[in-house]
Amino acid sequence: MSKKAAVAAPTTPATKAANALAAATNDGSSAYEALVDAKKAEDKANAGSAAVDAAKDFTVYTGIDINIKASTTTDNGMTISAATDMGAGSIPDIADKELDAQTDDLTAPEVKIGYNGVTIELQSEGVDDYYDGDLENYDIGVSGAFGGLSYGIALETERNTASDYSATIG
Repeated sequence: MSKKAAVAAPTTPATKAANALAAATNDGSSAYEALVDAKKAEDKANAGSAAVDAAKDFTVYTGIDINIKASTTTDNGMTISAATDMGAGSIPDIADKELDAQTDDLTAPEVKIGYNGVTIELQSEGVDDYYDGDLENYDIGVSGAFGGLSYGIALETERNTASDYSATIG
């Protein structure tokens, strides 16, 4: 005589719910209470799963970035503008898919004065390098155009730096 091995019934959430409903009719509890008990049992069984553990790692990030700009034009046509930036926390940088930390204080203000095609820019370590546009390490910039000639010079005010100026003529 051959013996057949017992096959365990699948324990999916639907099977557990069906079993809970069947038990509810036998012991007199309500179907709702049986479903709640089945859900609690399922949550307890999944407590150590990777999906549940990953959900615990979610973090909320908040941040603010405020740009302040002001400008005016005098009666004789001179323009004067000033700008600064402040923020706090972290804000998402969608292009780089990362969070950018915001400083908790005001940045060094940028001041620009323009008159008759000449622009003077003042900002501590914020004026662009004419040789490498990715660098902003100069303090004073003077640029403009005269006829068909354009020019620019950026000056560093600190001593003992690698480069005291950057210039361009075109």
